[in-house]
Amino acid sequence: MSPIELNHRVTASLVPQPPYYFDAIFHKPSYFFSSDNHWEEGKYWITMLWRGRELGLKFENEGTTDTPAINFSIYSNEALPESYIDGLVKEIRWRFNLDSDISGFCRKYENDKALGPVIRKWRGMKPRAANSLYETLIIYIVLQNAAVRRSVQMLESLFYEYGNKISFDGKTLSVFWPPKVRFKIV
Repeated sequence: MSPIELNHRVTASLVPQPPYYFDAIFHKPSYFFSSDNHWEEGKYWITMLWRGRELGLKFENEGTTDTPAINFSIYSNEALPESYIDGLVKEIRWRFNLDSDISGFCRKYENDKALGPVIRKWRGMKPRAANSLYETLIIYIVLQNAAVRRSVQMLESLFYEYGNKISFDGKTLSVFWPPKVRFKIV
């Protein structure tokens, strides 16, 4: 099956609450590799199924930890209504933790013997929840009692059977399927 080309692009500027360490938030080495996202230093691509639309998202670091700025591109197969884009930006702000203020924590513990070195090295790192609850549950299912390699194989098999490939900004990535899909019992 050929990938679905996402030729419509909308851009927005996102300004996270500092400190915001872009690469430490968008790339978690502890996460296993899957074909729905791709990271390079200062850039992150991910697919998203949101409100029934398959999207390609690209985030580009345009700032620093203390003065963060992100160029955000939304790719779709059709023009998106402004109200949809506004709602998506709110969702992205929540999923990628753009608004949490951890500066008080950093100040309080920057000189702590145990936490200080970690805070200095990873200052501005925050948790994120890039996937929907449904997508996260699918990931948890394939992770149960399996080696990472096998989990990756299972998730890729699910992408092959139920998802789509989408192509945007020179990347071809998998996108999750809607929750209403009925799984085949083999």
